[in-house]
Amino acid sequence: MDYNKLYQLLLKSFDEELTTTEHDTLNSGLAHSEALRQEKERLERTEELLTDFSFGYAPKFEQDVMIKLKGASEVKENDWLQSLVALFPKVAFSGLAVIAIMLVTIYYSEGMLSWEAVMGIEDLTSDSAEYLSLQ
Repeated sequence: MDYNKLYQLLLKSFDEELTTTEHDTLNSGLAHSEALRQEKERLERTEELLTDFSFGYAPKFEQDVMIKLKGASEVKENDWLQSLVALFPKVAFSGLAVIAIMLVTIYYSEGMLSWEAVMGIEDLTSDSAEYLSLQ
């Protein structure tokens, strides 16, 4: 049998029960392949090391995390106004820049900066005003 298939059977044997056929095939492969036997020994040593190794958290770890999460959510709730105040100058500056560009454009296109030019009604006649009010 192919070494890769035998190797997959070997890995499977560490995770779950093999069928009788798979078990016989693996044993036959182990009897004929020194490399497969060495790999099995290596995997068994690794498994022993990992079973003795435990993942543990420090005492009160969960409680410390929950306190920090609660504190972070409180900061977010109380800090939204400060974020808004910090954002205002950026938004205001952008708005002023747009208004300045618009006024410069109107001045160059109309030749003046009157209220009517800014509103776009400098050439409005009484007939067109009456027409616009009817619609």
